[in-house]
Amino acid sequence: MNKRYLIALFILISLWGYVLFTFYAGKNRLNVIFITLDALRADHLSCYGYQRNTSPRIQALAEKGVLFKQAISQASHTSASVGSVVSALYPSHEIREAGYFLNPQDDNLVRVLKNEGYATAIFSNAQPTLEIVLSGIKDAFDVFDFAPVQADKVVNSADRWLSRNYRKPFFLWVYLNDTHWPYNVPDSYFSEFLSDNLHPRLNVPLAPEGGSKNEHYSFRVLPRHVVKNKITDTSYYIAQYDGSIKFADEQVGLLLKKLADRGLRGNTLIVLFSDHGESLTEHSFFFNHSHFLYEDLIRVPLIMVLPGRLPARVIERQVQLINIVPTVREILKIKNDPGLAGRSMLPLINNRVEQLDPYAFSETAYKPSPGCVRTEDWKLIRNRDPEYRRRELELYNLRDDPRELHNLADVRSEIAASLVDRLNEWEKTARTYSIGLKQDITPEDKEKLRSLGYIG
Repeated sequence: MNKRYLIALFILISLWGYVLFTFYAGKNRLNVIFITLDALRADHLSCYGYQRNTSPRIQALAEKGVLFKQAISQASHTSASVGSVVSALYPSHEIREAGYFLNPQDDNLVRVLKNEGYATAIFSNAQPTLEIVLSGIKDAFDVFDFAPVQADKVVNSADRWLSRNYRKPFFLWVYLNDTHWPYNVPDSYFSEFLSDNLHPRLNVPLAPEGGSKNEHYSFRVLPRHVVKNKITDTSYYIAQYDGSIKFADEQVGLLLKKLADRGLRGNTLIVLFSDHGESLTEHSFFFNHSHFLYEDLIRVPLIMVLPGRLPARVIERQVQLINIVPTVREILKIKNDPGLAGRSMLPLINNRVEQLDPYAFSETAYKPSPGCVRTEDWKLIRNRDPEYRRRELELYNLRDDPRELHNLADVRSEIAASLVDRLNEWEKTARTYSIGLKQDITPEDKEKLRSLGYIG
């Protein structure tokens, strides 16, 4: 056997070994799917104990993985919350208002995975708010697909992409806006809820037209953006909201079935969460979010599933959404940036620690509540606007008063003072990181943001 033949054989074997290594390494690397349902409050999901059967498919998913009972969003509107999830920083460190986008220079999971050889894509109908937030890191996505369609079309588009990319590691984000007002779903999804009398009938006056109380004004009046056929009964719109959850749940089920059909469930980390909740009738704030930081707005669903790697369990302890990305990175064995505010939840999931986040912080750029601090027992909200007739401090015992009806700021002043100190210390850290960059908003997007009530 001559020398040239041996060299050629060696090169051939080396190439074949490289191909096999690449193939099997790709198959053994974990895929990641984020499923986000906008404005979805935890207590309206079946797996969180809701009496209506709104979400059987999400419940089936939760039974296979980790369900967090006290997952706290860092904001009550999309821009700030999603900015915090992606950056693992608090809103005041990155993005607080609509119309800003993530700093492309900051560390983020999508870019890290793209650099690791992952196929990356997002499919969503959350325009323009989410589209603007993520536009700063748009180049980290191989596909950046936003369209004004319903959830079934979003899932179909995601599945078509998946059919072309599932043979290599992928990061797929399916973000559904259908649970956001105005809750436009066919009657068949909520008609069964109209007669079960689960929620009391409450007739509320319609918001006046024009002036400062525009169609999105939701305090003590019904906002015009949800009203249909002059119906003023709040139980009707709660039924619609629950129907929109049922519709979104159906689409989540179809996406999960597509994964199973391709044999991907075993090596795919699924993270399902909401960016914030929705105030339905609580605190005289009707069918809206953004302005307040009560439980119905910041306590959100969070479910993580990875068969064989994550246990099937319910975690009662408090966590924050800024912990999602550090957790995913640790699962994928990608080093975390020590400058991030979020921390991996794996020690909590695996019982290596008893508590991860003794204090959770949330904020909003909109009146009247700029910030709050929450423990598992107590919550302090600081208000700074007289229009909504709120005391400067609101203190609630979450164990005894989960609906936040009894302000104990005067009665338990020592606890209020301690939490004010915590909030002040935390606020001192604000804006010590890079600030989200201002987006040159097109007239069309500016009008859409105005229609959503985010700008005047």
